[in-house]
Amino acid sequence: IGAYNPTIGKSYNEIGTMARSQHKCQGFGSIIERGERIEYFQYLSGEKLENDFFEKSTRTWENTVSAELAKDMDKALAEFDFVDASKNVPLLLKIYEQLKQIDNEYIREEKLEQCQSLITQCLGLNIELLAEDYSYAAGSDVSLELSIINRSKVAVQLENIIVNGKNFTPSNKVLTSNQIIANELSVKASDNYYNPYWLQQPYENLFEVLNVSEIGNPGSEASLSGQIQLKIGTQLFAYPVHAEHKWSDPSYGERRRDVVFTPNYGITLEETSLLAKTGTSKTIQIKAKSYTDKFSDQIVLQAPKGWEISPKTIDLTFDKKHQEKVFDIKITATANAQSGELKFINKTQKPIQLVHEISYDHIPTQIFFSNASMKLVKINAEIVQGKIGYIKGVEEKVPQAIEQLGYKVTMMEVDNLASFDLNQFETVVVGIRAYNVKPELLNFKEEMMKYVEQGGNLIVQYNTASRHVKEMDLGPYPFKISRDRVTEEDAAVTFVNPTHELLNKPNKITQKDFENWVQERGLYFASDWDKNYETIISWGDTGQEQLEGGLIVAKYGEGQYIYTGISFFRELPNGVEGAYRLFANLLSYGRN
Repeated sequence: IGAYNPTIGKSYNEIGTMARSQHKCQGFGSIIERGERIEYFQYLSGEKLENDFFEKSTRTWENTVSAELAKDMDKALAEFDFVDASKNVPLLLKIYEQLKQIDNEYIREEKLEQCQSLITQCLGLNIELLAEDYSYAAGSDVSLELSIINRSKVAVQLENIIVNGKNFTPSNKVLTSNQIIANELSVKASDNYYNPYWLQQPYENLFEVLNVSEIGNPGSEASLSGQIQLKIGTQLFAYPVHAEHKWSDPSYGERRRDVVFTPNYGITLEETSLLAKTGTSKTIQIKAKSYTDKFSDQIVLQAPKGWEISPKTIDLTFDKKHQEKVFDIKITATANAQSGELKFINKTQKPIQLVHEISYDHIPTQIFFSNASMKLVKINAEIVQGKIGYIKGVEEKVPQAIEQLGYKVTMMEVDNLASFDLNQFETVVVGIRAYNVKPELLNFKEEMMKYVEQGGNLIVQYNTASRHVKEMDLGPYPFKISRDRVTEEDAAVTFVNPTHELLNKPNKITQKDFENWVQERGLYFASDWDKNYETIISWGDTGQEQLEGGLIVAKYGEGQYIYTGISFFRELPNGVEGAYRLFANLLSYGRN
C-alpha cells in the first residue's frame, strides 16, 4: 500500500493520515508518512484468492450493460478533454442514457449519480438557494433567491422549481454561458422547527426514531429543501437544493450555514445540572434569544419540592430578531429539597426550547432544540477544602463540576504549565486525553512527580491507548493504558479494597453511589501495573471478566498518584450524585 497518485500529487497513505488527523476531539493527529508499505491479510474462510482481491470479479461494462457502453467508457477515458471539460458532455450524456439499463438498482442509481456529477462539473454548473437569514420562526415569510450559473457553451435550461412541496414557474429559464440567472421565491416557515430526526423524541440512553427509514441519514431533511430540473442537451436532470444563508466574515471570507425553522425564541443555560447542599444558594444565568421581531412572553420556572427559586417568573419582551437578554436566577436548596428537574415553561404551559448550537471551523454549524430543563441535585458530598489545579486536555466539563463541589479551580494549559508552581495546589487534576492532544506534557513528568513526592495529590484521568501514549511512563511506577472498558452503565461493582481511604473519607461510598450512571462505567483502564499500585474496585460487562484497572493509586513519597479510567467526564455533567461523592474523595485524598 502507499501508492502515489501523480494526478492528486499525494499518496493514499498521506490522504488517510490527513483525514485521521481531523479527528480532533480524540487527539488522533499523526505525522504524515510516505512511501510503499506492506499490509498483511490472513486467509480465514471462503474461496481463496491467490494474487489480487478482485481476481474473481468478472463484472465489466460489457457484461453488465453492453459492448457499446464499454466502448464509450474506454473512449471517454482515452480522450477526456482536461482543457475544455465541457467538450466531454455529449459523450457523457450518451453514457448516462446507457447506464439506465443496469439491472441492479443500487449500482444503477450510484452510477447515474456519479455520471450526473461529472456532467455538472464539466459544465461548471453552480446552484445556490439563498436566504437573507439563517433562522425563521413559525409563520415567517421567507424570501429566497435561486441562482444558477452555467460556465460552458452547452445548452442548459431551467425547467422546474420545487421548494417544500410548492411548484414555482421559472422567471428565467435559459442559462446563458457564464451569466447568473436568478429566480425570486417566497415561502412561509412551518410550525415544525428543525431537529435532527434522532433528537425529535425525548430520550435517555437510546434515541427513539419513529421513521426508521431515516436511520443512516446524516441529518433530517432541511427546513427548506426541494429540487430543480435542468435540461442539458435532450436529457432532463433533477438537482436537490436546500436553502443556505451566506455572509462575509473579515477573517475567513465567505461563510455559510443551513437555514432552519425555529421557535419564536429559545434559551441557553451555562450548565445542565446544579448541585447544592442544604441551605446553600447558587446563581444561574439564563440567556434568551429571539428568532422573530416584536415578541413577548413569560418564562415560568417549576422546581422540585424543597427548592426556592427567585424570581419564579421572567417577563420577556423582544424588539427585534436575534436580540438577546440575560437573567440571573437564585436557587436555594432547603432541608427537604428533593433532586429533580427544574423546568422552564411559558405562560401557556408549553415547554420553552433550549437552544444547542455546535460551531467549529471544520464542520457545518449545527443547531437543534430540546425542552428546556436543568437537573437539580441535593447532594450529600463532603470535601476537604484546598486549592485545585486543572491541566486542560480536550474540552470537557469536569472543572465546572469540581467547582460545584465547592472548590476554587485554577485552569492550566500545557503550553504555559512551566509558569505555575504546582506546590500551591493540594490536588492537581490532569484532564481527559491530555497526553493524547499534548504529548509534550510528558516533559513535565519530573516536576509532577516531585510535586507528588513532596505531598501533592495528582489525579490523571483517562487517555486513549494510542500508539504514542499507551507505552508512556506516566506514573511514579510503571503501568500501561489498555483498551479495557466497561460499557454497561449499570455493571455490578465490587469493592476490592472496601477499607481503603478512597472509599471511606470524607464520604462513605456504597453501592447506592453507583446507581443512575449514564452511558458507561469507564474506558481505557490501566493494565500491567506495578505492585506499588493498589486497586480499589472491579466491574465488568455481562459475560466478561472483572476489571480492576478503572482506578489505581500509589503512595509516592509524601503524596499519592491516581490514574482513573472512570467516566467522570460523563457522570459529573449529568449530575450523578455518587460520581460526585467518589470524585470528592479523590480530590480530598491524603488530607483527611
